[in-house]
Amino acid sequence: GEKRRFTITGSGAFSLIIKNESGYYYNFNTNKFQVANTRLANEALKNTYSGNISFPVAPTTTDTVDGAITSGTSVTMDTAVSSTMEVGDRVTGNAALNATSVTVASIDSTNVFSLSEAIAISDGATLSFTGSDQYDILLFAESGTKHADYNEVRFADGSIDINSSTGSDSLLLK
Repeated sequence: GEKRRFTITGSGAFSLIIKNESGYYYNFNTNKFQVANTRLANEALKNTYSGNISFPVAPTTTDTVDGAITSGTSVTMDTAVSSTMEVGDRVTGNAALNATSVTVASIDSTNVFSLSEAIAISDGATLSFTGSDQYDILLFAESGTKHADYNEVRFADGSIDINSSTGSDSLLLK
């Protein structure tokens, strides 16, 4: 995990919600994710507001390969795969896996899953499965809040550079 600093610039009031892929909400008092809906609510904003968010370490599990894989993407494990991994988890455990970003492409049966690409894996190898945490960050401008004029910055390919764009013309930034 890691701690990330954030700064909100403007005048008025704002609310901030952070929700992870499991539907848990960030509690800005305890600095942990929890089931109950919580937010940083109606915070006064006079020029800038700064804070920190502590993101937890992505969950990692391990399991043992049951039979060598010399070609293909199908892998049989010693235990039920649904209890140790999810589609999208990063798979590590040998030099070839560790050198690339191979993920769980599908869970095929009780003890079998498919890799996103073919990698040779020896029988008895211990594989690690690391989840990919995703977060929704919702920043609400409360009534009476003045926005900076929206200044959109685009990359050469025409896509929006959200890190360089400033201002807003909306009450919600997601």
